[in-house]
Amino acid sequence: MASNRIHLCIIWEKRTGCKLNVWYDTLAGNLFGEAIRYLYLLPDLIYYIAHMGKHRKRVIWSILIGLAVLVVINGKYYSYSESAIACAIGLINPSDNFIDLSSETGLTTLIDETNYEIRGQTESEVFYQLSSCAPFKNEKESSFGTAVTNSNINWKYDFTYTKGQVCEIKNIAVGLHINIVMPKWKNQPATNSALTHKWNTFISNLRTHEDSHIEFAKKSANEIFYYLNNLSSTRACAPSKQYIEKRLRSINAELDETNIDYDAKTRHGKTQGAVFNI
Repeated sequence: MASNRIHLCIIWEKRTGCKLNVWYDTLAGNLFGEAIRYLYLLPDLIYYIAHMGKHRKRVIWSILIGLAVLVVINGKYYSYSESAIACAIGLINPSDNFIDLSSETGLTTLIDETNYEIRGQTESEVFYQLSSCAPFKNEKESSFGTAVTNSNINWKYDFTYTKGQVCEIKNIAVGLHINIVMPKWKNQPATNSALTHKWNTFISNLRTHEDSHIEFAKKSANEIFYYLNNLSSTRACAPSKQYIEKRLRSINAELDETNIDYDAKTRHGKTQGAVFNI
């Protein structure tokens, strides 16, 4: 996504150029929310207006016209409190805990879903709240991700040493904890069927994309469980515990690479329609 920053010169002097300027980020979707960040400029603004003399009226009109242009570019004004509510609910801290395997054997899978709420009533409001509350953002590319899937795999097993090798592996336990963060639209407008259809299509495609990440994690957890069970059932011995751990960590690393390649190929779901544009 290209940059959405707009430069606005508040005070201009012919010889020295712009004396007072601000940047407005249209991705924030809220003119007054952005303006709050520039309250420190208020004393300077008052000073320049007070000392403009006969040009004072022209400066005031320039400021008003500039603000009006930003409102038009922004698409539709909605209250700062509404945006703040949406993002306050959308402060996401996905769980990264591993499953407690102290009393477990076998393969245990736990899937949690966390939702951040979207409360917009128009297409532009929904988009800007998605961008503000997104679980992760790429500042370099000025883009954001509307969903994220985190997976954590851990394991434990008992063994005995025989002639310096790891043998008789037993009490095998593998845990897979998945947390998916998804947007949830609250208070959908009953009359805007086109917007509802667009949202439902977006969510369906987004779910499809994240489900693939879940399947990748399940496959890796199963591979780890199978590897340990195979050592147990065949009564095979491994050269050392470090040898086993290295193999298990490599499976985990392969999962990371699979997820990275998948996101690169699908552009984080964009090629699958998992994107809400305006």
